[in-house]
Amino acid sequence: FTKETKDDPHAHLLTEIESVSSFLDYPIGKYESSVFSAGGYKWRLVIYPDGKHISAYIEMIDCIPCLKVHATFKIFLLNRTSDNYLCFRGTAATDFTKSRAKWGFRKLISERMLRDASNGYIVDDKCVFGAQVSVVGSAASFIEISISQTVIISNNVESNSFSNYIQCGAPM
Repeated sequence: FTKETKDDPHAHLLTEIESVSSFLDYPIGKYESSVFSAGGYKWRLVIYPDGKHISAYIEMIDCIPCLKVHATFKIFLLNRTSDNYLCFRGTAATDFTKSRAKWGFRKLISERMLRDASNGYIVDDKCVFGAQVSVVGSAASFIEISISQTVIISNNVESNSFSNYIQCGAPM
């Protein structure tokens, strides 16, 4: 991913996390933002502390089977001291699907860098994250197969009987 500084991120979402020190000191969960709309779809920002780094992901909400949404995204962190945003973005568009509805950065920023007061990310035990999603395209004809049980096919099975299982969104 790439990092850059921006004065105005043109974000679809800006969200403030309160009690950041507790969130970082006791990393037992995750932070989920409110749902926002972009490109005709619903999304949210999900942030995880893991002790050494902060992970942040964009998650597509209510992703339906057989839909592939091709999108780019950016995640922002407000520097309150200089009043600008540290912007993280992937190098290419990604495909959001029902089985892969969440994309992002496993090591967005180190906890040490986030906590460092001279960086201006945490002020009064609060920090602001942001997100922007740009939908490049989508495909409704995408077929996603998830096998949750063993399927044995012998030569004497009619091919059309198995094809009943490969319908878009049909449970196995």
